[in-house]
Amino acid sequence: MTGPEAREAMLSRTPVHYNGIDFICITAITYRTGPGGDINVTLELLDKCKHSVTIANIKDVTIKGD
Repeated sequence: MTGPEAREAMLSRTPVHYNGIDFICITAITYRTGPGGDINVTLELLDKCKHSVTIANIKDVTIKGD
């Protein structure tokens, strides 16, 4: 998933898939800089029970059904 795709999925509350699990939607996008100046983008994913979230690397998340 790319940054623009993640933003659109978050705003439209599109279901996503990560690590064999389906999630309701993306609830946050976080950008962090690493020691070498690289940027690490993570997504906060809301679980089906709406009681917890999972933090995942943006590269490992897909739109559900893709």
